[in-house]
Amino acid sequence: MKAQLELGNINLQPAENADYVLNISNFRRERRASAITVTAAAAEYTLRQTVDIEVLTSDKVPLIAPADLSSSETYRYDETNVLAKQREEEDLREQLYDRLAQQIIFRLAPLDRARIEQIKKDAEQTRHQDSGQP
Repeated sequence: MKAQLELGNINLQPAENADYVLNISNFRRERRASAITVTAAAAEYTLRQTVDIEVLTSDKVPLIAPADLSSSETYRYDETNVLAKQREEEDLREQLYDRLAQQIIFRLAPLDRARIEQIKKDAEQTRHQDSGQP
């Protein structure tokens, strides 16, 4: 993820010094059998990776509301070729990491300066309305 952001010319800073904070949390990885043979052995596995993200301004205005992103892939399992299938699974895991990073970048793409200023302005108006101020 860090490499993708740096490729997009994003200046990465510690959260306490940043104008905007991308929170990536609750990474989960799952592997489960998705098809079973007649002998009750796994014939296919589904790999799933999930992560929670949100983007806030330094004054805690949400630019991207908390969202759950996931990516999954299914592959055939062959008990007679375990090493090759382990390598395939590792390759698929790397692809899933890349897909999650791409999904995050896709969510960040619409956040240009004008959009951010509009979101901040709307949040300020909502705060004033909620507090009863004109």
